Amino acid sequence: MPWKKYALFALSCHAIFAVQTPTKYSVQVIDMGNAKESVSIASEKTPSGPAWFVTNQQIDPQKFSAQMLAAGKRSEPTPTGFTPIEVPSNLFKIFPKTPQGSTFWYYKSFIAPSNPRATLALRLGRISDIDEVYLNGILIGQSGDATQKHAHAWDKIRVYDIPMVLLQPLEKNILLVRVKSYFPNEFGIISDHLELGDAAKLNRELIVNDVQQLIFLACYLTFGAYFLFLFIRRPQDRSYLLFFIFIAILVVYQFLQTQVKYTVTANFLLLKRLEYIVLLSMFPAFYFYARDFFSVNTIRIFRYIHYAALVAVTAHIGLALVILFVDNPVLWATLNEHVVLQGTMPFFLIISLTIVGYKIAKRNRDATTIMIGLIFLLASLIVDNLIYYGILNIPRVTSYVIFLFLVSLAFILANQFVRVHKQVEDLNRNLEQKVIERTHELQNSLQHVQELKTQQDGDYFLTSLLIEPLAANRVDSEHTRVEFFVKEKKEFSFRRWSREIGGDMCVAHSLELSGRKFTVVMNGDAMGKSMQGAGGALVLGSVFASIIERTRNSSIGYSLAPETWLKDAFVELNRVFESFDGSMLVSIVLAAIDDEAGVMYYVNAEHPWTILYRNGRAIFTEAELALRKLGTLGVNEAIQVKTFYLEDGDIVIMGSDGRDDLILGIDHEGERI
Repeated sequence: MPWKKYALFALSCHAIFAVQTPTKYSVQVIDMGNAKESVSIASEKTPSGPAWFVTNQQIDPQKFSAQMLAAGKRSEPTPTGFTPIEVPSNLFKIFPKTPQGSTFWYYKSFIAPSNPRATLALRLGRISDIDEVYLNGILIGQSGDATQKHAHAWDKIRVYDIPMVLLQPLEKNILLVRVKSYFPNEFGIISDHLELGDAAKLNRELIVNDVQQLIFLACYLTFGAYFLFLFIRRPQDRSYLLFFIFIAILVVYQFLQTQVKYTVTANFLLLKRLEYIVLLSMFPAFYFYARDFFSVNTIRIFRYIHYAALVAVTAHIGLALVILFVDNPVLWATLNEHVVLQGTMPFFLIISLTIVGYKIAKRNRDATTIMIGLIFLLASLIVDNLIYYGILNIPRVTSYVIFLFLVSLAFILANQFVRVHKQVEDLNRNLEQKVIERTHELQNSLQHVQELKTQQDGDYFLTSLLIEPLAANRVDSEHTRVEFFVKEKKEFSFRRWSREIGGDMCVAHSLELSGRKFTVVMNGDAMGKSMQGAGGALVLGSVFASIIERTRNSSIGYSLAPETWLKDAFVELNRVFESFDGSMLVSIVLAAIDDEAGVMYYVNAEHPWTILYRNGRAIFTEAELALRKLGTLGVNEAIQVKTFYLEDGDIVIMGSDGRDDLILGIDHEGERI
């Protein structure tokens, strides 16, 4: 059909015309009238908005500016080799495979106002990394040094004054921005807003924004210092110290996000190194604060979580060492993005939220308040991450939201203070009554204890009455004299009597053996103190008294040799104490002294060694252990009776555990005598 041919011909002509005719863009007109002090020169999404172009080709700023100034005034075609672009934005979207250190040129044209009332300035926001700005082919400002190998200017906001002699009023002006990249996935005019306007206003806005940030940070630090003061007054509350550490770290990190840091030092590597290290310590500090504040250390699941947190902290320490000793900001940024922002930071936030959520489930009102603040803080961190990745182009909001978070913590402190104040008021109102009640309780307890003590002392007294006749000194001899000295550890009073009770037992009798008169003595010590020892002494004294009476009343006893009598008596005593299955042992010295011949027969069962005092000199009569204590299995075998002869004036000392503790002095080697 003929009409189809005409249609195809028309479409072809239109396509050829579209290719051969370059697209034209309107030149932005800067209108400083109506009291406007600044005008945005950023890209807009409307077709008539301010146009920006970018190229990765090398150009001569003077020649290129002269060429573009010679073109049309109100509209102009896209420059050859340039690509329209939205500014601010990341050039990585257009040039994804760009080597490090590549150079790019931004181009923009605008019509200057006729009579600006003050010196103009140009705000270009944050540029990654090094930039040079030309107006009409003349350099008006730059940040960074292109000869440096490291990034050192990428987060600095650029504000450059415009010399009035370079500006062409009511004429087209050419703005060129040369950018040298450093980071492989982020370069160009990245964020913030782009403006042309009054230099005083633009610089004032920059300063005012930083001053606002510093005021907030001063408030945060003051608030944290209050917690430090509380810790100094109450060192047992470690959560106050941990919260101060968290606030201090947060303040330092937020300060490093301001432009004021460049007034402190121009060393970019030092500032970024400090920023990344502070960021590594921020979230662990908050986790340790939450863990200590809510006291979840003893809960099993949180102990396991804490082990995982310690692993994450160890990873942070490793990253901090890398940042300290490796001068590579690209590596720092990569580790920060993949390890911290996408790994440990969400982990610490999640476990902190878990701790708070657990306390909310336990109906902790403070946890509910903190959860509200944490939700706002988490939302602000998400927004700041979107800003970091270039998805949003707005100022950071975390520093403002932190204020709400700290207000929630202040609210918790206020609640705690009110609760403590109410408790103090309640104590003051009921203090007298509580003192009376407590005193009455103590009196009742004391009376009950006194009754129990009286009953116990009665038991002690009855036991001492039983022991007293058994521990008798009934020696009737012209040649041998026996004396007792007993001092027990347990002393007590019952009614009008004062007595002692313990496990010591001293007994002495006169007895006939083999037709001769003997003095029989026993010194024993039953194990245990007070009632336990007294029980053993009572059994020991009863059995020994039975042996004495049986010997006296039996005709066989008169014919027994002293050695045989001692062995039989020892065996009988041991069998009685064996029945206690080792729960009662007794050390003992058992002796029989021939009153006329002066011969002493004796056995020592793990008792302190017997002492002979003769002619002003004391010696031990034993040199080795012969028998084990009464009550020890197998003691009945191989009983050896020792003998020695006494002379007139000899003194034999059979002591228990008291005399061994006498210290006479220190010898020349420092040993006790």
